[in-house]
Amino acid sequence: MKNAIVLLMAGAAWAQIQQPHIGVMLAGDGSARPLMGVAGSMTVGGAIAEGVVSMGCSAQLCLMKTASSIESATGVVSAPPGSAMFWFSGDSALVYFPAAKRLARWHGDRLDPVNFDVAGEILSIRQAADGSIQFAVRAGREIWIEGQSGAMIASLPRAIGPVILLDDGVLFATGDGLVLRRDNATEIRFAIGRVQTLSWLGGNYVQASDWAIRVDAGHEAMFLLPGSK
Repeated sequence: MKNAIVLLMAGAAWAQIQQPHIGVMLAGDGSARPLMGVAGSMTVGGAIAEGVVSMGCSAQLCLMKTASSIESATGVVSAPPGSAMFWFSGDSALVYFPAAKRLARWHGDRLDPVNFDVAGEILSIRQAADGSIQFAVRAGREIWIEGQSGAMIASLPRAIGPVILLDDGVLFATGDGLVLRRDNATEIRFAIGRVQTLSWLGGNYVQASDWAIRVDAGHEAMFLLPGSK
C-alpha cells in the first residue's frame, strides 16, 4: 500500500519548500501547499502532498504527519496515529503525539524518544534557550506553561486554546481572537474571531486557521491566507 501522503511533486517541489519564501500551509482538504510572495501579497502553489493530518515548517525543515507516519524531504518514519505538534531547532525538531502521549526528537530521519513528566493535556511544546523543554498544558479550565518535570513556569488566564509557544513568548486563542504575549508581559491582540488551530507555517509565521500571523518582534501582523473567505 502506498504511504498515505501522496507526493504530487518530487524533488523539485521539496526544493521549492527550502527556498526563501513564506512557508507551506495546510489546506482544509488535507493538502500541503507552498505560499509564495511576500506578506500581504501571497499566492498559493499547487498541492505538494495530500493526506496530511498536521504539519509544521521552519526556515530549514518541513515535517508532515499522516495517519501513520511523518515525512520530511528526505525520508519517512513510522509514527503513532493521530496528529502531531512540532518545535524546530535547526535541522532537528521536537515532535509530540497527543493521542499516544509520546515526545520524540526528529533528526536525520529518526524519531528518538524523549522523557518527560507532565500531567494534563499538552497543547504546545518548545525548547527554551537553556535547552530545557517546556509545555503549554491544559489543567482543568486553566492553561499553564510547565517545565519538563511538570513545574509551573507561567499561567495564561484568558487562554482557551489552541496555544503555540514561541522563542520569546506565546500565541494563544481567546474567545474572539489571538493574543501574542512576550516574555516581558507585553501583548499584541489580533481580532480575527475564533481560531481552531495553530501550527508553524514557516520561519516567523504561524498558521491560525485561515490566517498567517507574523510573530517576530517588531514585525507582528496578520494576513488572510489565499483562498480563505
